[in-house]
Amino acid sequence: MTTNQLLHIIEQGESETLEFKTSFNRAVIETIIAFSNANSGNIVLGVNDDKEIVEMRFISLNYSFDSFEVNAKYNDLDKEALAFFKKRISEAGRYKPTSNLNNDLTKLGFIKREGKLTRAA
Repeated sequence: MTTNQLLHIIEQGESETLEFKTSFNRAVIETIIAFSNANSGNIVLGVNDDKEIVEMRFISLNYSFDSFEVNAKYNDLDKEALAFFKKRISEAGRYKPTSNLNNDLTKLGFIKREGKLTRAA
């Protein structure tokens, strides 16, 4: 893509398939996920909503895609799968499970605030 082509895209402004982002952060990842669930789209980094090219900022991302919450809770999980998971983490020896698997999953990052599960769960 040439500079002129990029400037033309920016000139058109945001749409259902074009997003401007001033920094690389969680919002960019969420937009990528949204575009992947739709018909696709493009993200232009370093451009604000007023179509101005700005200094690019990178935000430290201390999470993976698996850390995003999903619309499910602990009680929605399959009991057999939970028992299997508890057995596997016990056998692995890196984490000693307690008698409260819900708390264990929270400590391991599979359950977030208000009991919501992450994609990893």
